[in-house]
Amino acid sequence: MLRDAKGKEVVFLGMIDHADEVKLVLSTRNAITDHAPSHGRIDHREAVEILAAAEDSTAWPALVAAITQLCEDPTATTDEIILGLRHPGVVREAAAIELHRRTRRPYLTEAPRIVLDEDDWRRWLAQHTSPNEE
Repeated sequence: MLRDAKGKEVVFLGMIDHADEVKLVLSTRNAITDHAPSHGRIDHREAVEILAAAEDSTAWPALVAAITQLCEDPTATTDEIILGLRHPGVVREAAAIELHRRTRRPYLTEAPRIVLDEDDWRRWLAQHTSPNEE
């Protein structure tokens, strides 16, 4: 769960790439989850289904709610989070940042500083994880 400096629950909306660091753009949780398919916090199963099945007809807020759920869920697998890389904008960026965080893969030295390509992530994970790891 993400919280701002005052302890208020927030949601990842995007990132700003600065010379030395990646900064996140956050918003209050209600700004997103009010538009989620279930009109509230979605569960793990629903998040995976949204990201796996989503096409252009899926509402953007549902995609953001889904990737937010998976990024906050310690039981979400890298394969589930990788589903977010199939979608544009902040959904892809949130998935990539979470993959970097969970796998400790180094950030790139040049913009966009995060790896956004699904195939690249799958190759890297195949080389850097054991069969028993996720």
